[in-house]
Amino acid sequence: MGKRKLVQISAEQVKKLKSIDSLRPDLEGYPISKKVAFLLHEKLAETYLKKGPLFPKTSVKGKWIEYIREPIPLHVLAPGLVGCIAYSKEMIGEPFTRVLLSNSSDKTWWCNYAPDIENVGNFLIKNLQEKDFASEYYEHYHALCIETKAKCESVRKMDLHKLNQQKLLKNYIKLIETTMRFYALTLDIDAMDIMAEKAIKTSIKQALEGISDKELARKYNTLVTPVGISYVTKEQLELYGIALKIQENKKTHELFFYENKILLEKLKEQNPKIIDSIQALVEKYWWTSLGWSTIKIKNVDSMLLDLKNILEENPNVEPEIKRINAFAINSKKEKEKTLKELKNSKINALVDIFEEYFYLHDLRKEMQMRATYSLNLILFELSRRFGYKFTDLSWAWPAEIETLIRTGKFNQEKALARKESFLTIVTEDGTEEFIGEEATLRRKQELAADIEGIHDFGGVPASIGKVRGKVKICFGAADAIAKIEKGDILVASMTTPDFLPAMKKASAIITDEGGITAHAAIVARELKIPCIVGTKIATKVLSDLDLVEVNANHAVVTIIEKAGK
Repeated sequence: MGKRKLVQISAEQVKKLKSIDSLRPDLEGYPISKKVAFLLHEKLAETYLKKGPLFPKTSVKGKWIEYIREPIPLHVLAPGLVGCIAYSKEMIGEPFTRVLLSNSSDKTWWCNYAPDIENVGNFLIKNLQEKDFASEYYEHYHALCIETKAKCESVRKMDLHKLNQQKLLKNYIKLIETTMRFYALTLDIDAMDIMAEKAIKTSIKQALEGISDKELARKYNTLVTPVGISYVTKEQLELYGIALKIQENKKTHELFFYENKILLEKLKEQNPKIIDSIQALVEKYWWTSLGWSTIKIKNVDSMLLDLKNILEENPNVEPEIKRINAFAINSKKEKEKTLKELKNSKINALVDIFEEYFYLHDLRKEMQMRATYSLNLILFELSRRFGYKFTDLSWAWPAEIETLIRTGKFNQEKALARKESFLTIVTEDGTEEFIGEEATLRRKQELAADIEGIHDFGGVPASIGKVRGKVKICFGAADAIAKIEKGDILVASMTTPDFLPAMKKASAIITDEGGITAHAAIVARELKIPCIVGTKIATKVLSDLDLVEVNANHAVVTIIEKAGK
């Protein structure tokens, strides 16, 4: 790579460059050089588009279901990309035939092929109503998750820097292979999120001809509200349980006004059982603060801070514990009552499938975070051994990491280029990869959507209710925690466990993706706030500070006033 040259430009040209902020507020905060690079990529892409399609053979514009997130390194998602194409037929019984992954410097797009989602979802809805198939399928599912957890735990607890290259390579390959098969099976959840929602609504309409939209939404929400509780709430309940023991002991309670270092010393002397309980909680839930791009795990310090917040906000935690437990009990009663009214065996079967997938959704999230963390641990070790930055290694394909371990060679320049603009399409026929201007162009060809002039749009009603509020667009948990204030409407492509502090402040949640078992749907129901998921376009149509009405009773988001108008 040649040396960079400094170019002097006039004051007038600098003034023009600075005006970019007023024309393109989405680029605000980036250095001028970065803004110019963005605009150049876009301009080149537009130029190429005018010349006609460059990729006519494989483009399937309009048939992708988009999932937009904060920038997620290639290495995190690569096992899913390759695994779901290589193993989905074997693991599920119906294949995923193509997936797309792309990124710009501020976003990542994971895209499922819509016909695959329909085929896999319909295949499972049909076959999971058969007792023998369902029993074998769920048993296989649980076994694979146990295997994945065991491999991830073995890597997490290994002293990686003591392994020679051969043993490190062996462990890396085994972890990648296990993770690929896990992703191949659990991508079925994306299909079930969408197709199960359609199947349940269709069945309700058939059972109750002429049912109003509002009543349909009410019955649907009753049927899809889980009778179990999510891992987020389980962790919260266990924290409340420890907080209750602290409140019952006045001397122990008074210790929680100290800073953590002093607090720990005093707890060791006065109430070591509390420390044992906290450490057990850390071992069980250390992974719940992780996200696709968040690598900070929970520890005793963070759990102590959580306990301090609970004790400060709840002078008496016992009523809150009762409220959470009552929610699950009441949900079960309402569901049983609605199913009796409907008297429909097909709806009963679909609801049973939903309940199982509620649990599988939680299980998938746990395994995803464990696998991502363990893979990152290996990259950190490789960074130490070979001197490459962890952030550069994280933009490599697994095959490139294998080459690095074997030979010490790594194409750092290519990894750096992928950070800026990258697109890959993996199909049964192979893998296409584009970097730089070609990636920007291909993304526009595949994903371009007409969203002009939209004043309202719909989605899946995940938690009923109606509110008005100001929008905050958040592509990652850090973004959400920094931006969301009490009463704001949280708009995201999807939410993950690390979004929870922001979700508790929001008056409503809207997401691009997900269905009845999505994280946002489950948490919103537990928080009793309106939520609409699966809108596909919310993050594209809405902007920060837009005033909107979220009517989850009818699954409609209405734009009342655009920001700045």
